[in-house]
Amino acid sequence: MLAKYTQPLIAEERANNLVSDVELNTVLRRGMSADAASMVKHELCQLLPQCDADVKSLSYPELIFLKATHLVETLRASSGDCTKVLRYFVDRQLRGTPLGVCVANVASVSFDAYLTNTLTGSKDLFSAPYVAQQLSLVFQDCCHRVESVQKVAYMCAERITTHVPSVLCQRTSLFTLLDLLTIMWASCLEAETDEYHWTPTHVSPSGATSIQLSDDFTFRRHTLKLFHRRARDWVGRAINLAPLDVKGFLQVGLYRLK
Repeated sequence: MLAKYTQPLIAEERANNLVSDVELNTVLRRGMSADAASMVKHELCQLLPQCDADVKSLSYPELIFLKATHLVETLRASSGDCTKVLRYFVDRQLRGTPLGVCVANVASVSFDAYLTNTLTGSKDLFSAPYVAQQLSLVFQDCCHRVESVQKVAYMCAERITTHVPSVLCQRTSLFTLLDLLTIMWASCLEAETDEYHWTPTHVSPSGATSIQLSDDFTFRRHTLKLFHRRARDWVGRAINLAPLDVKGFLQVGLYRLK
């Protein structure tokens, strides 16, 4: 319950800061010693065997942060929320660094825990409507203004749509996908219609979806191109699984966007 209602260990506002939360947090330095660092490295190497070399290169504060992140996010995923871990990648310390590689592996582990519960179908929190809500949040992060968040979000979206392709047969996830495509197209149109007065927050015509975007129009176009290509693949899988259901939702969704 604590993990479920705990905020991500890195605040969203850190995206615009030059100094990382991990570097500033004095709590992470408590009990720092060579023996303590060695013990934590050993524990993390067992939890994240694929990141053995990266774990050994981390400083003590980074080790404590990584261990806390693993604990909180795997427990949170087991309680029905697997999307908060994506928010960690707004921090500069996690972009192209050994710590970033390790936290990406934590994201993979937490999504595995979530999918395990989903596939067993033993709890209501992991039923199709709830999974569709989670996938909708992941789709929004696929269009995030920070590229490192996008990369991990695509990895997670691919896992969900591969293991649970029927999730796109839900209105929530499919309509969010359509809304995001509409938003990204409209945001790129700004480069032609209002280049010097960009809008950071965009809302879909239905009002159900909103995202914050970068002021870099080249990056926006790249995001739209990549998201559109992946969306075609995801929807294609859903159509192969349940063509009539998806066709009906697409017709309703297109009418909704008019």
